[in-house]
Amino acid sequence: MEIKKKNGFFTFIFSFVPGAVEMYMGLMKSGFSILLIFATSIVLSSFLPGLLEGFFIAFAIVTWIYAFFHGWNIYSQSPERLAQMEDGYIWKDFVDERKSSIPDGFVKKAAPIALIVLGASAIWNYVSGILIRQIPDEYWNDLYLPIRELPQLVIAILFVVIGVKLIKGRKKKFEEETVENTTLIAEQTKEG
Repeated sequence: MEIKKKNGFFTFIFSFVPGAVEMYMGLMKSGFSILLIFATSIVLSSFLPGLLEGFFIAFAIVTWIYAFFHGWNIYSQSPERLAQMEDGYIWKDFVDERKSSIPDGFVKKAAPIALIVLGASAIWNYVSGILIRQIPDEYWNDLYLPIRELPQLVIAILFVVIGVKLIKGRKKKFEEETVENTTLIAEQTKEG
């Protein structure tokens, strides 16, 4: 599909749907990826309670605002510049592949874990609804919150564990670089 400037009225209408302007103008990968990010944020916010729900709602709002201005930025380009544009997934704009330190197998390992956690959270949401109806009135105040918030607690613990592992990995890398630099300086002083 040819990338070209289209009708301003329809561009304005489509700018309220994340990714629609990009797809309307022929940037299908870019538009689809923005729409996918927005829709995924909305879906995750409906599955995850509490703090995580708020995080994904905020992420969806930021995505919507970004998409609105991104669409208008593309629309405002000159026809020559539009003709030179390459269609690509939007996350490539934010990740420099040369500087990315994500190991090759990380996504293959992290995606199934994320899906398992999300699935378990959704199952717990259903099961906890059944359990909550079984709680006698005298125990209601003590048991309701722990039952309802268990998935959020588990996910928060996972985030902390992953964060600690990332910090340890960076610390180890920093220590290795320090040892290499010290060795290099020591060798240079012996030579000089």
